[in-house]
Amino acid sequence: MSPSSSATVILGGRILGWIARIVLGAAIVLATLYVGDFVVFSVRGKPLDQVMVTRYMAAPMKNNKTACYFESSGPEPCARALFPQAGHAACWNLKRHPLVADQPD
Repeated sequence: MSPSSSATVILGGRILGWIARIVLGAAIVLATLYVGDFVVFSVRGKPLDQVMVTRYMAAPMKNNKTACYFESSGPEPCARALFPQAGHAACWNLKRHPLVADQPD
């Protein structure tokens, strides 16, 4: 093996090592954020709120298009947290996206 190819292998190994460390660090930070959010959500008594949303049905058609049918408007329960908790969407996200699409079975 020539000196330049061994240097390339060593450099490639170092880059892969740094990428692995960055990915692992990001995963640890996200997991810590989620667990912390869950703890705060539980300590606060699982606070829920309601946001007005518009529901519609999105049905696929034969010509690869989608037909949208209005269903209803009404309050939707949401969790006052950073992440979805207790089976409810986060309120900040539901307020930004008040249209909720249901897929047919």
